[in-house]
Amino acid sequence: MNKNILQALSGGFDSTCLLIKNLENGDHVYPVYIKASSVDPVKRQIELKVIKELLANPEIKTHNLHDLITVPLHMRNIDGIFSFQPVLWTLGLFCEVKKRRDFYDEVHIGYIMNDSAVSYLGEIKRIWRSFFSLSFPEYNKIPELEFPLVKYSKEMVINKLLYFQNTVAYNCWTCERPSVLYERKKKNHGGREQIIEHCGRCAPCKKIKEYIGLENLPRYRRTEHRELLGRLVKRYKEKLPLDDPIILDMLITCEKLDEKESTHITSIVERRENRKKQGM
Repeated sequence: MNKNILQALSGGFDSTCLLIKNLENGDHVYPVYIKASSVDPVKRQIELKVIKELLANPEIKTHNLHDLITVPLHMRNIDGIFSFQPVLWTLGLFCEVKKRRDFYDEVHIGYIMNDSAVSYLGEIKRIWRSFFSLSFPEYNKIPELEFPLVKYSKEMVINKLLYFQNTVAYNCWTCERPSVLYERKKKNHGGREQIIEHCGRCAPCKKIKEYIGLENLPRYRRTEHRELLGRLVKRYKEKLPLDDPIILDMLITCEKLDEKESTHITSIVERRENRKKQGM
């Protein structure tokens, strides 16, 4: 019997691999993106771009894939917790389960072998069940929280994606601290334009660099809309919640660069570096 599965999807390698696995199993998959205010707004927008492109892929868009669900969470990181992601994901997934009582059979998160959270799966499951214990009225069916990829290594995940479709693997975004490669001011609205790429230094980047390299991964154009910000500040003054994901998404946009644009940016950066060297 096919299951109704609610799955956390971040646009990274692991959750993308889990999505493909669930679809291949014939289960009905309901992908969820947890839009948390504590996540860097640039990273959040890039992840959403990656996810929307992934779900539009004809090889992915099968009859058992359902529309993307976005769950906004207005939370800040709590000091002293080494990994806040399990808290965000379990709470965000619970918010969606609560909307459709007794509908989902299982809830999936794509943690893999050697992820830091794997040592605490028992605690994460207890947190999950505690949400239902504290809820009223009682649930007739509590969907099990599962981690189907815990026996997968990063190499196995990437190989599965490459076997499925190269472009799916190379479009994934995994960087925790997006790096600014190039920056310039926009004359028409007084904002800034930045070219964003993987930092190459965070733990996810180091893993991906080891297996497929970073040079072929996508870059993004980040644009700040300062003129709009000015109008909003003037209208709402101190009441404007600048940490609100909805507000930030209005003020900052991200677009994926095509290969031609990316090559052009690389040449600009190289010329700048050469001029700096000549001036030394």
